[in-house]
Amino acid sequence: MNKVRMPKARFGELAIGAGIITQEQLDTALKQQKEGDSRNLGEILRSMNAMDFESVEFVLDIQEKLKNGGCDVEKMLEESHHADDEMEGIRLASTAITKKLGGG
Repeated sequence: MNKVRMPKARFGELAIGAGIITQEQLDTALKQQKEGDSRNLGEILRSMNAMDFESVEFVLDIQEKLKNGGCDVEKMLEESHHADDEMEGIRLASTAITKKLGGG
């Protein structure tokens, strides 16, 4: 099993890793926040049509599980109804995160 523990699971990085948004879309949303937009990233990205509600909820679910002691990425991928390419992005992102944190 591929258990991932991440003390600071950032929404934008997870969404990019899942292949849901691009770095450019994240940069645009972060710029809006920096310029005073008080909405969270998910709301901004939805208003940009970069994410839909279901994708925001999916990333938030992963983020919450990572913050609460890790998640079984393989199980989440099996249970998810997201596209295969998004799931492969999450698998790759989780592997990179694990290596970055010294867990594998």
